[in-house]
Amino acid sequence: MLSAHKHLPVHLTALLLLLLLGSCGGRDQQPELNNAPQQPDPGLQLSMELPAPDLSESLMATPLRRGTSDISGMADGWTPNVMGTGSFSQDGSALVISTGSSEYVGALYRLVFADGAIYQKQVPYIYPYEIHVKTDNGGPVYVMLPDYPSKRWMVHDGQAQSGSTIIVPAGLAGNHGNRTGSIVFGLVAYDGSSVRIEGIDLILPDIPSGSDPVDYHQFIEAADGTMLATDIYLPYAETNPFIPDPPYPTVLIRTPYDKSLIETSLVKLLTDINVTVMVQYFRGRLSDSGGWPDSGGTESIFRDHNGPEHYDAIDTVDWLEARHWYGGKLLISGPSALGLWNYQAASGLGDRLAGFYPIVASGNVAEWAMVDNGVLKQSNVSHFLIANNYPPALFDEVLANFSEQSYIDSFETAGSAGDVQAPGYHETGWWDVEVDSTIDSWKALNDNGGIGAAGKQWLVIGPWEHNSPRASVVGDLSFPNTDRHDPSVLPSMLPNETWDGVEWGAALLTIPLKQPPSSNHVLAYFVGEELDSTEPANTWYEFPDWPPPYTPLSLHMTSSGSLDATEEASPGLLGFSLDPANPVSTIGGNLLPTIWDSVPLPAGPYNQAALLPDSRILEFTGTALGSPMSIAGPVMVQLFVSTDAVDSDVCVKLIDRYPDGTLMLVSDSVMRLSHASPGDHSGGETVELNFNLGSRAYVFGAGHQVVLHVQGSNFPKYNPNPGNGDKYYDLLNPGTAVVQNNSLKFGPGQSSRIILPLYDPSV
Repeated sequence: MLSAHKHLPVHLTALLLLLLLGSCGGRDQQPELNNAPQQPDPGLQLSMELPAPDLSESLMATPLRRGTSDISGMADGWTPNVMGTGSFSQDGSALVISTGSSEYVGALYRLVFADGAIYQKQVPYIYPYEIHVKTDNGGPVYVMLPDYPSKRWMVHDGQAQSGSTIIVPAGLAGNHGNRTGSIVFGLVAYDGSSVRIEGIDLILPDIPSGSDPVDYHQFIEAADGTMLATDIYLPYAETNPFIPDPPYPTVLIRTPYDKSLIETSLVKLLTDINVTVMVQYFRGRLSDSGGWPDSGGTESIFRDHNGPEHYDAIDTVDWLEARHWYGGKLLISGPSALGLWNYQAASGLGDRLAGFYPIVASGNVAEWAMVDNGVLKQSNVSHFLIANNYPPALFDEVLANFSEQSYIDSFETAGSAGDVQAPGYHETGWWDVEVDSTIDSWKALNDNGGIGAAGKQWLVIGPWEHNSPRASVVGDLSFPNTDRHDPSVLPSMLPNETWDGVEWGAALLTIPLKQPPSSNHVLAYFVGEELDSTEPANTWYEFPDWPPPYTPLSLHMTSSGSLDATEEASPGLLGFSLDPANPVSTIGGNLLPTIWDSVPLPAGPYNQAALLPDSRILEFTGTALGSPMSIAGPVMVQLFVSTDAVDSDVCVKLIDRYPDGTLMLVSDSVMRLSHASPGDHSGGETVELNFNLGSRAYVFGAGHQVVLHVQGSNFPKYNPNPGNGDKYYDLLNPGTAVVQNNSLKFGPGQSSRIILPLYDPSV
């Protein structure tokens, strides 16, 4: 029998690094500075083979020099940090390091620069071409990156002779531009001698012109002539003689939002480990904070070139593959709208794609964001269209078509799972608006993907909502270890699959790659009451598949308001109403967290007690549990309902009643009668509704009770049913909308029930 294994979480900080480290791992760690030898060690070498630098051109004549070749007047910019018994002084235009004994002395000098003082501001995140340190005598030059831990450092193999120039390769010195940073040099003097630093030149790369220019704010031309605004970040300058061969893996991120939200953090992390980053606006989208123009065009995020076929991504990869700095390995990634296109592009790129890492995204935006069993997800649609300044015509299009399955299907990723040929890593949360669609997308690819994709898809589900992956507080609950999940799943996908054969390494980084069991493709967090340490509550578990093996447990609703293991012996019913002008309010759940019409609408698990008592809500309660009860998988309901209106809706919530009376929302959904059975239902015939409240991994604690709420509305998450046959209720123009009087049926042949996926953690 397949078993699940308790997971020992590892901090997520390593996840993205692991995603990009490559099969060759990091560089060998060098000895600590304080343990350097007493005499120069000729064995200290750079961890990469470098061609001999060309010094034929005078330093003073180098065209794009930044900084200075004269130390005079710069004393305020240098901070001495002399170790051992050495001393620091300035002698005219030179900095002098003196040693007081034959002991090793490492004298570090830090040049602090302000924004743009060294780098051209329009060329952000590009290292200097080379750094020239002119000395009159002395030992080797040590170059450090102060952003990294002190143990991660590189040693130059040159030794300064009288009047010589030490060349520091680009990429091994300095920090990224557009921010305050530092360049650190360590010079070593022996036997009581001195070292005079007579000058330092910081040389920027010359940006070439001609057939293949690199404009770091690049417009890439799509096949139809539309220009797509793209920022490109190279780890080294294009003219750097120390570019490894092959050059760089590349991460492509496409976004409809402000690029600065990505560039301020992600870019530096990736370029520091020798990965090129491309950040591109969807056509027709926003200008960035630097004032660069929009991408051309006016299309929706989810249509045509930005839609199921995602032509713009394909055209961008065509352009990328013609760059001589592209190393042939491409990863695409992003959260939410930045991740939706990953699924679309993956099906069209085939084996041109090395891997993809979508976060809180799925293969069909309409399926999760727009409609649920025939009911418009009002808050999602309103928030998304308004927040992104879409024209009213698009909202009208959605309202006119959301109930048509053909319209929903038109947003589905083009092609089939078999067209995808790349491994994928899918991350979502139990209260994310698209968690079930993400699970479906992952499963389709893992089971039926093409060569390179099938069996190479991984899924992580935490206790998060759409805007809070890895958060420790979600809704009304706090959880341990939610900012951590074991990234060991990732190396088996990306470094060993995606980056296999890439001849490059992450300078200064050494991260061990832990290999997971190959059969475990799912990592799921079991949600429990705060501070509940009873396993599996608040614990990560691994599974080879989702859902894990479970036993269906039916709890039948009764006319007395109980949830029983057996159905009611005699037919019965309870009534509830739906007044579209007075709907039941939404408190939490799976939705886009936002402010809708200035009303806060947070997502996640929230206490529902504030909604009661309310005659519009039917409540059914199970007996108190003698021991914890775990569920893992889809939560299903089967309802038998009638109405006196043309149409109506039924909303269902699964709730965990704590011993103190807290009513914690676990999951919820809705079903429209006409979606299950088209036609006029005003005659009062009974309609059978079968639908999914969503997958969950959840633990009901000892003394807790399973509770079910049945109600006609849940607004503004769902647009209320007008009851007259119309598909949409206009709050400002209600027209002929009517109150709907509904009945929920019980007893033989019509026993309304919930079916829980009972999971035994001991198996």
